[in-house]
Amino acid sequence: MLNILRMSRILKGETPKTKFLDEIDAIKVSLISWPDIESSKRLIINVASGYNDPKVYDKLNNKEREEAINEIIREGSLPKCLEMLGKFVVLIENIPLTCTHMWCRERFFTILQESTAVVDVRHKSFIMPRSFSRNEEYYEKIKFWYLEGKNLFVEGVEKHNISVQDGRLLLPKNNTNHIFLGFDALAFKNAYFRRSCTQEEPVVSTTVFEIIKNLILEKFPYLDGLFVSSCSIGACLHSKTGKHANVVFARNDIHKKFLPKDYDLSKEETLHDKTRDEINTGPEIKSEYYIGYEKI
Repeated sequence: MLNILRMSRILKGETPKTKFLDEIDAIKVSLISWPDIESSKRLIINVASGYNDPKVYDKLNNKEREEAINEIIREGSLPKCLEMLGKFVVLIENIPLTCTHMWCRERFFTILQESTAVVDVRHKSFIMPRSFSRNEEYYEKIKFWYLEGKNLFVEGVEKHNISVQDGRLLLPKNNTNHIFLGFDALAFKNAYFRRSCTQEEPVVSTTVFEIIKNLILEKFPYLDGLFVSSCSIGACLHSKTGKHANVVFARNDIHKKFLPKDYDLSKEETLHDKTRDEINTGPEIKSEYYIGYEKI
């Protein structure tokens, strides 16, 4: 019987390489697949307005088609069309696990994300929130902690027979990851409605969903006006009264304007007494590169 030598993919002997990146500047969003643009117009018009004639699109001239599309979107009479309008697929790179885990709750998305359980993560980069860099001395401590985590990972995997599945827990969750999101137009409409919230949604998440929306509208400009934030119309939970409506940040002006005039904001018990944007701001993170503990 042949003795087969199993080759390990552990990067034994390699000193960790680490990049610290700005959480906003590092984001890469690519629309990699989308429905046929012209046939999508036919679909919308025939499904939404073809109750007398399911092939009405072919009998309209270009101006009539444009008017029909605009009317359907303006009147909101296209839910079934949007379910059929797909599939869009986006690739998002340099995104933290805190965001990808949230997006996995979008039940009508098809999701495939990078797994840190199957790779040696010693060379992973980190996406750094801008609030970390407001104090230079404090930021240096944070970076040292991250680098120490890498060192502990390498020591554990190479010297103490710890698996990468366990060892990865020594690294913070904001290591760079990628994720594929697939959705039809209705699924994205509903997700954008929530994920564009500026009250409690992480800044990175709202940024990504704004980019996705704009990428879709570049190819499907006739869908403009379809993707609306719940915050802008007072449908967001944080626009409502009650102790369960807002629990993390102080309300920003977008949400306060929907409250009753006599509502007493001073009685709200939130984790922070500042808004999301006030407390999460900071100077842009400068990209830095380390080999081991040495800055290059």
